[in-house]
Amino acid sequence: TTWPPFYLPRPKVPPNPQGFFDNSVLRKSTASLLGGRVRWIMSLGAPISPSLQEFLAVVFLCPVISGYGLTESCAGNVVGASYFPMHNGYNSTLTLLNEMKLVSVPEMNYFAQPQKTNENKDNEEELNKQNTSSSQTQVVFRPAGEACFRGPCIFSGYWKNPELTAETIDSEGWLHTGDIGEVDPTHNNYLRIIDRKKNIFKMNQGEYIQPEQVEQSYGDNCPAVQQIYVYGSPFYSKLVAVVVPNEEVILKLIEKGDLKIDRNEVEHKEGEQQSSSSTQQTTGQQFISAIIEYSTKLKKPSTQKDKSSLSKQADPLDLLIKYYLSEFDRILTELKLPHFQRLFGLIIEPEAWSVENGFFSPTQKLKRFMLRSRYEKELEGMLDALGNMEK
Repeated sequence: TTWPPFYLPRPKVPPNPQGFFDNSVLRKSTASLLGGRVRWIMSLGAPISPSLQEFLAVVFLCPVISGYGLTESCAGNVVGASYFPMHNGYNSTLTLLNEMKLVSVPEMNYFAQPQKTNENKDNEEELNKQNTSSSQTQVVFRPAGEACFRGPCIFSGYWKNPELTAETIDSEGWLHTGDIGEVDPTHNNYLRIIDRKKNIFKMNQGEYIQPEQVEQSYGDNCPAVQQIYVYGSPFYSKLVAVVVPNEEVILKLIEKGDLKIDRNEVEHKEGEQQSSSSTQQTTGQQFISAIIEYSTKLKKPSTQKDKSSLSKQADPLDLLIKYYLSEFDRILTELKLPHFQRLFGLIIEPEAWSVENGFFSPTQKLKRFMLRSRYEKELEGMLDALGNMEK
């Protein structure tokens, strides 16, 4: 369940000789912006994206080093050096007198050692057959789990809080960081942080987010929300979310005129869709599903007739999202929440999360890992689009 707590020293690697373009163009232009004498740049406090790390290294003609550590461990536990081989997106090596290990977190599907199941054995045999008959590279197992550190730099405990100290430092002296790390055996066991064991994450400007607290603030104060999952990333400065609407409340808002969605038009189009495909099955809340189907047809009409009939219609999904975002802004102002807890984008999910569909635990808590696996690609795309809009 653990990855071996040791790191191997690596030899010093001399820097590569600068090319003609670097010396003739970049050194006189971009590199000179920092004075022309910068030997290396270090990024700390939050992860740096591999693309940004590579960009800075190219533009300023010096290594860009990423480091990782905690206040409880005197900051830098895993830090690179300018003479180490660079591996963008990863931190480098342990500082002196430190030990590190990774502890498996099976409930989040992170394992420090390969798992020998029957399915894995079959896959491994198949891969071996392929590799013996071709020149394909073997799949490398990358250990992942909670990063733990031990050494003289680890703090002795929290001031007058023995309970929290006992939760953080175990009986063997290991500091449990709560961060999920991954090491790359193909690059000298370099480390990168890929997740959090606890439901807290850091945004790219250093703000810590407790998503459950944000979800409670918005969910409890907006009756139109049945369920909500808040998502953020250390590479972005904004939050987005997945919302399961309360269909009954939405229909009442439409009847009162507070939500300008043409219910008859949406239901009429949905009826046509169902009649044209008798085998189609609708999951979740039917009217919310109809809104999503109608919006999809607006954006991508299948026929010229659909294109002409739908071209003048307002997108009900956009109207629904705008309603939620305005409500969340109202709640942000009324509760005086921090500005970085504002939501900038939403995905509407018609089907409620439950124990049966695997997104709720038996104790009625969101299975955040499962939700992230389900929606991460869409949410990351949304964050990326929001970031491009800023530029």
